[in-house]
Amino acid sequence: HMNSSFGGRAFGARLTLVAAVLVLPLTGCTSLLDDLVGVKLRDQIDPTALQTAAGAKALYNGAINNISVSFSGNNGGAEGISTMGGTMADEWFHSGTFSTRESYDRRGEDVFNGTVGGIFRNLHNARQAAIRAYNALSLITSTTPDPRIAEMKAIEGLTFILGAETFCNGAPFVDLEGSTITGGAPITNAEAFNQAITRLDVALAGAPGTGNNIANLTRVLKARALMNLGKTRFNEAAALLASVPTTFKYLAFHSTSGNRNGIFVFNTQNERFSLSHREGTNGLAFRGTSADGSNPALADPRIPFRRDPTNGWGFDGVGRYPQWNVRKWTSFDDEVVIASGVEARLMEAEALLASGGDWLGKLNTLRQTVTGLAPLVDPGTAISRENLVFSEKAFWLFGEAHRLGDLRRLIRQYGRSEATVFPIGAYHKGGSYASDVNFPINEVEQNNKEYAKAKADGLLNVRGCLDDSA
Repeated sequence: HMNSSFGGRAFGARLTLVAAVLVLPLTGCTSLLDDLVGVKLRDQIDPTALQTAAGAKALYNGAINNISVSFSGNNGGAEGISTMGGTMADEWFHSGTFSTRESYDRRGEDVFNGTVGGIFRNLHNARQAAIRAYNALSLITSTTPDPRIAEMKAIEGLTFILGAETFCNGAPFVDLEGSTITGGAPITNAEAFNQAITRLDVALAGAPGTGNNIANLTRVLKARALMNLGKTRFNEAAALLASVPTTFKYLAFHSTSGNRNGIFVFNTQNERFSLSHREGTNGLAFRGTSADGSNPALADPRIPFRRDPTNGWGFDGVGRYPQWNVRKWTSFDDEVVIASGVEARLMEAEALLASGGDWLGKLNTLRQTVTGLAPLVDPGTAISRENLVFSEKAFWLFGEAHRLGDLRRLIRQYGRSEATVFPIGAYHKGGSYASDVNFPINEVEQNNKEYAKAKADGLLNVRGCLDDSA
């Protein structure tokens, strides 16, 4: 999953220049030709140059940028895994023209989707960047603990979680040691969550003390992985979260001059995705309490929105699909929450529901932090209580790469059927929703020898998966 495109372009440009000058007389031009044919791959850096404080800092900054791009996208060249997963779920609907995006909005994905392939690569680029930064920072560390070391290991763990929540059983995770590529065999999602926990335990051991941002990040991420592994791990997850303050946030950073907030770009600036409302029968009412979700004055305060103020319609033709822009992010440089204390309280509430504790009190204490949220009342039945806990999580963490994983958990851990959880029925661009509950493994992985071998041995299905289960 290395990006070598810069080297390829530099090499091609250099060869063109050589072809143009070879028609010149050769006498006296030896040194000129030596300069011209000596290919210099300018994206290749001597590894020893990175074994310094400045080199490690550069790798660290690069890793932070990579996880931000992977998580919430960029200037418009790639959407983030948060938007992609939220579109397969019920957060966003496709208001653009790309068939690759329509296919996962419709839940009928294939292995040749280039958009999904790019997002998959970005996730693994972020993981490899975190590994390289971790190694470089470890080499230069002093007797004083460097919190960036634990942070990079936590980010590596996060990429395993996002991969397992988003893709089917069978995602490969290639490792890179120097110039040697190892690993890459398909693994189950449960194995990926356990791989995340292994890395997060390393991060937690290296985080300087408790109550700081890196320790909080690591605790929230490990609890998330544990919640994914089943109800028997819920209490273990909740115990990790007790010291995490509700005010804690770990953010994906964006800027107007560099890596812009991809959610804002794709929803508000370019209008390729629009805020959903009761999508496909089962979707939540993300556009508030009006019946058709057309009144921003009745929005839930956690998801403010408005109709596109220019012409009211999405990118895919005037008058076809109303464009609803989320006001949770209002500029290119708005940060996006990756992990938070709010998420910690919501996981605690779900654990309390499973154990018979005061789950409702936990939710209502959280609601008191936002003006305009009335206290919840107990709906009285087990299934309606579960629905309420997951609905609250969906509104609090909208657009933050949780919804697809939570819908899958409703199937996997709570016994729901796909037809009662995901959008179903007539699709707004014609035809009907399909039945995917996760993303396949993109055909690009055929370049991965271990993955290709697993496919040749008949271990993978037509979606490139060990299986398609939630």
